[in-house]
Amino acid sequence: MRIVTQPIEVKPATQVIQSPLRGSNWLAGNGPGNTSGHRRGIIPLDGAARVPQRFAIDWVQVDKNGKTFSGDEKKNESYICYGQKVHAVANGVVTEVKDGIPQNVPGMDSRAVPITLETVAGNHIILDIGNGCMRSTRICSQGRCA
Repeated sequence: MRIVTQPIEVKPATQVIQSPLRGSNWLAGNGPGNTSGHRRGIIPLDGAARVPQRFAIDWVQVDKNGKTFSGDEKKNESYICYGQKVHAVANGVVTEVKDGIPQNVPGMDSRAVPITLETVAGNHIILDIGNGCMRSTRICSQGRCA
């Protein structure tokens, strides 16, 4: 099977951004890279196959033993990164805020709501940082994307 997606213009100049997270021991748990599920997450939109998460990174925070949680692994509150503040990566304009989607229970097969075009990005903030670049932060807990 061959799937053709929309081309992405690669610009020679790189826009420098800062981390959206503060503190130490952050680990890129999924992405970026060719083995990341984000690189293969195809969403049909407007009659074309899109890969909107191809550059996504799932950040986790680890303790001194390399663990991401303490306590019940099925509770979001058990994870070290839970409730951490998220910061803008650059100056920009907020173009979209989505809040109110219930949190999933941690695990591969747990979904609080069906995945649709309305829910696939979860609670998020989209920031236009200029030069045709948009930055989406999708790690907001329900009620915290304000």
